[in-house]
Amino acid sequence: MKSKNTLPELIVKKKLSEIGLSYKCHIKNLDGTPDIVIEKYKIIINIKGCFWHNHGCIENKLPTSKINFWTDKFNSVKISDNENLKKNLADGWKVIDLWECVIKKEKFLENELKKYLFINGVYN
Repeated sequence: MKSKNTLPELIVKKKLSEIGLSYKCHIKNLDGTPDIVIEKYKIIINIKGCFWHNHGCIENKLPTSKINFWTDKFNSVKISDNENLKKNLADGWKVIDLWECVIKKEKFLENELKKYLFINGVYN
């Protein structure tokens, strides 16, 4: 399973560059090793795959075999995501989760990014 430089991640990085924001990737000293970090504004952007993070969107097809295995797997991912979120928020980071299904729709992605960046003080 590829976890770095996935297509959704590359799309978000391109949008951030177009906006003119500098960022770093996969910072290991932050909980969960976030995909993208905008240090100047203390913002973490997590790129969430709809399948692995069990988004529940229309594009997310759940497995029909080994139901118990997948239920346990999805639950452990959600627990891990929540623990990382709590720790990063406690350390003063603002956390944005962008879902793969949103990233695929360029206009939605642009709107979501602008909304989150405005809320977090990047745009006035």
